[in-house]
Amino acid sequence: MARQVGLGLGEGTNAVPVTSAIQKAQARGCDLVVVHARSGQETRQDSPGLGGSQAAQALPGAAVPDRAALERSVAVHRRVVDGPTRHALLRAADHADLLVLGVRHRHGA
Repeated sequence: MARQVGLGLGEGTNAVPVTSAIQKAQARGCDLVVVHARSGQETRQDSPGLGGSQAAQALPGAAVPDRAALERSVAVHRRVVDGPTRHALLRAADHADLLVLGVRHRHGA
C-alpha cells in the first residue's frame, strides 16, 4: 500500500493545515489525500449531474495549492465522502501515515 498523508478539510479551512500537510507529505515521500465529508444537505444541494470527480474538484480543498504540491513533488488526490465526518476521518486515518485536520474555528461555540 502506498504511503499517504491524509488532510481532512472542512468549510472555511485556511492555508495553514494545507501547507503543513504538503510539507509532511514531502518529508515522508508520501502522496497527499484530501478528504471532505459531505452532509446530506450538501449532497442535496449539488447539481444532479455532479459526479464524484467533479464533486472532488469542488470541495473546500479545491484551495489545495496544486502548484505548491507540484513544486515539492507531492501527488495530490481528492476524495469526497458522503456521510458523517467522523466516519470519513476514521477511514482516512486507517490508510494514512499521518492525518492533518483543517477546520474553521467557531468563536463562542
